[in-house]
Amino acid sequence: IRRLLDILHGASGGKDELPPPVASYLGIVQSFQDPQSTANCMLIYPGSPMLAASVLMNQQGSIPHHSMRLYDKAPAQLEMLKTHLTAFMSQNTNVTTTMEMNLLCDHGYTAWARYAQSTSPLPPGSLILIDPPYQYGSDTEQIAKLCQHLRTHWRSARIAIWHPLRPDHADTLQRLYSMLKTSHDDKQEILAIEVYAPLVEMD
Repeated sequence: IRRLLDILHGASGGKDELPPPVASYLGIVQSFQDPQSTANCMLIYPGSPMLAASVLMNQQGSIPHHSMRLYDKAPAQLEMLKTHLTAFMSQNTNVTTTMEMNLLCDHGYTAWARYAQSTSPLPPGSLILIDPPYQYGSDTEQIAKLCQHLRTHWRSARIAIWHPLRPDHADTLQRLYSMLKTSHDDKQEILAIEVYAPLVEMD
């Protein structure tokens, strides 16, 4: 992230080569940094819930109201998330979009599956983001199982899966790709996007 932010600021060159979605993402990350911070300061990374809330609250369009449904099975982490989201929303009183948030202490994989079975189809434009910590060996299998379940009960759902691009996760990532391709409907598309920060040669 630090190398990409350097490119965004023009410190490493290649600023114009950043794809617009990546530049927009980095702009959000930058908005959470202390304006007085230096390159040696610790980078503040907002995390997926804050990134999503920032995107939704600053959308300009015909949708005056957005909602988010967030799951975390760790009570302490959920309380911390509530605190940060409440503070973030209170600081953005000048936006025209209202936001409804439901934060629930539950296992995301099974909770989303239950919710999909008990709820009417998702509103148009809905996105389900699966962003696990990948601390457990079963994460890959649970992601594939949930995606298959959602395709059965919410066929119109758009699903985004975050996965780290690290050498020690390469086999896991390929296994996830394989499981998603095997279980997906030919009429449904799978788009894989991998973003790497270019290596910068230092003098």
